[in-house]
Amino acid sequence: MRSFKNLKGLRFGRLVVQAEGAPYLHQEEKYVQKYRRWICRCDCGAEALVRATALTKGHSKSCGCLQRDTVRKQVTKHGLKSSPTYRVWCSMKERCYNPNFFNFAKWGGRGITVCDEWRNSFEAFYAHVGERPPGKSIDRINNDLGYEPGNVRWATASEQAQNKSNTGRFTFNGETKTITQWASKWQVSRGALAARLKRGVPFDQVAARMPSTAAALKIKRPQTGYQHLRVPALCWILAVVDGAQFV
Repeated sequence: MRSFKNLKGLRFGRLVVQAEGAPYLHQEEKYVQKYRRWICRCDCGAEALVRATALTKGHSKSCGCLQRDTVRKQVTKHGLKSSPTYRVWCSMKERCYNPNFFNFAKWGGRGITVCDEWRNSFEAFYAHVGERPPGKSIDRINNDLGYEPGNVRWATASEQAQNKSNTGRFTFNGETKTITQWASKWQVSRGALAARLKRGVPFDQVAARMPSTAAALKIKRPQTGYQHLRVPALCWILAVVDGAQFV
């Protein structure tokens, strides 16, 4: 054996030498070569018996965990493959670029795309939109544009239903809303409001007869004998009575 060098207490990478261990015996052609070995404790908690030359020459720096961690980092890009946002990202690309997607015509079939930065990098997409909130999914603010910065948001199913490209919108006094939104603003039944429009009554006339609108415009509302009823019930009654008007 070569001259002794005490390595006890020294650190080599993740290894800290604890004590001298049993030597390693290697059978040479005419004699047995003996190599000194040291018992080392790794930062991960494991122990390893390492040759002294492997420590001093930098060949061994851990119990083996360093190599495993290095390989894991190389094959792991972001660690979010099982996250809800990652599934949203995959679905987003699927409906824009896979002709076999069942509803491809509504997205990729009509020219909806994902911007190159997001299409090629989940990390870039995640950095912009963050983790998906519970009960929400990705929504394009302008349905005629693609998935790109400034045109996406997390929205509930109800919010997305109001933002569909085939959802009718009506404008009155400079405001544009869906029929559901107008019904909510006026506190009337959506069904009753839709029934009036279906009978061909212009939306401006329907809007002018709404209680809040009439008060704001100082329109005198006709007396019907139903003033004691709550607004939603009153609107429903008037919607089914032939020739009746909203009040």
